[in-house]
Amino acid sequence: KKRLGMDSQSRRDIFGANVDDIFGSQSTPSQLPHLAKKQHKKRSAVPPEIAKKMGEANMLYAEGKWKEAVFLLIEITKAHPRFPEPYITLGNIYRAVNKPKKAIGFMKAGAEYQKQKNPQLWKKIASLCQKVGDYEEAVEAMKKVIRIDPRDISTHLKRCSLLEEMDQPKKALKGYVKLLQVKPTSSRAAQEACKLYHSMDKTGEAISLLENTISAQIHRTENGLTDTDTKTMEVEGDDSSEESEAAEPEEEFVGLDLHLVNICAELCMTVGLWERASETIAQSERYF
Repeated sequence: KKRLGMDSQSRRDIFGANVDDIFGSQSTPSQLPHLAKKQHKKRSAVPPEIAKKMGEANMLYAEGKWKEAVFLLIEITKAHPRFPEPYITLGNIYRAVNKPKKAIGFMKAGAEYQKQKNPQLWKKIASLCQKVGDYEEAVEAMKKVIRIDPRDISTHLKRCSLLEEMDQPKKALKGYVKLLQVKPTSSRAAQEACKLYHSMDKTGEAISLLENTISAQIHRTENGLTDTDTKTMEVEGDDSSEESEAAEPEEEFVGLDLHLVNICAELCMTVGLWERASETIAQSERYF
């Protein structure tokens, strides 16, 4: 991993503050979790005076007084190195002044220190990594989002799409298959996985995957389940207040996707599976 460049010019660029100011010349944000684990076995409670300073720093940040906020945040990190909030706020300041690489380092440190893991922060990190062209780190950040919230369909799809752009079709395919385990009715995941299987000359696997998706869609349609009902249950209890990155709309389930039926039947016929093609069409006729 590359160390973030932190010279005197960088310090001037960000209001007179850089990583060396905060942690000394031997430490960078990417090293913090490792160093802290050696120094502390458990996260200590935040002292009231530190919490008060953090409140002051947040107020300065909100008022746009970033220079003053930076120096106060530096004091906080020196006094309480495992407190995540100052790193996150420093990351937001770096992002605001268009220093995404530096923002990534601080946000990653803050994310690692958070006791309650927040997927929205890792989404920010993933977005910034894509912005600077660090796609491997973006994929890893999205992986953390999915680990925290396996039902985040949008992030599943973004990660798989990015893996395809990175010319890693096997990993992308694995991601789509994993998504279909979470959401068996996903037409988009099924179509993308089917394309990848087909490009690998694995038509049989493509047909089986499409048949499973079609069956799941028929089952869900017959049982009258809707995405609105599901989302209501999933959102209940979510008290996250972290700023969310702009996300593409999640795929809505609207019933059996006849386009999938057509693709599945066509693939069956191309390899001479006439009976399976006929069965696929027959079980879907009532929805035409």
